[in-house]
Amino acid sequence: QYLRRILYEKRPELEYVGLLPPLRTPHHKLAEKPSDIRRGDYREGVVTERGGKLFVEAGLSGLVSLQGRSPVPVGSRVTVRFTSEYHDLRCVAVKREEVGDYWGYEVGESPSLKGLIRSLNADLAVLTSRRGQPVNKVWSKLLPDIQTARSVVAIFGSPKHGVYEMLETENAHPEELSKYVLNTFPDQGTATVRAEEALLGTLALLNLGRNLEKQEV
Repeated sequence: QYLRRILYEKRPELEYVGLLPPLRTPHHKLAEKPSDIRRGDYREGVVTERGGKLFVEAGLSGLVSLQGRSPVPVGSRVTVRFTSEYHDLRCVAVKREEVGDYWGYEVGESPSLKGLIRSLNADLAVLTSRRGQPVNKVWSKLLPDIQTARSVVAIFGSPKHGVYEMLETENAHPEELSKYVLNTFPDQGTATVRAEEALLGTLALLNLGRNLEKQEV
């Protein structure tokens, strides 16, 4: 939250964004007192420069000295790990993968859905479609695959084009890319399910599968 005013300029379409509830995810921390920071803590910040030295604005009522080189330009967002504590806070820039826990999502673009799915090379790929198999019909087969997969990719259609239609433009078929083309909303009762609803519903099923007691296959 403390980064919004730095990273985003005032725009009409963002007028009411502040009314939305905060995500409260690990990387969306609130502003804290510097004395609350412990060595090894991670935070998101923005790289800034003062007097030829690099600092990070990390929502701590003051700038934090950034040790070493910055992997991103001044004014950019960066993940940092604290190497010292109050009264002499210092930090280093790290890769998101170092954090270990969930550290938010990243947004990217791909010219090809088929190419994207293959390039991710996930242990388990789930393509969602109202034309897919009802998830309850294949749950017993899907469950052990969820529980043993180290990486999972879930694919959703857009408001105007479903997964089948999107892949048809590439002369591809969903079943060529995964054995799981699923309707995760059986008897949905509507022509389409909004992407944000499909995302939450499908992730809830995957999370349930990962956290159920593992069954013997």
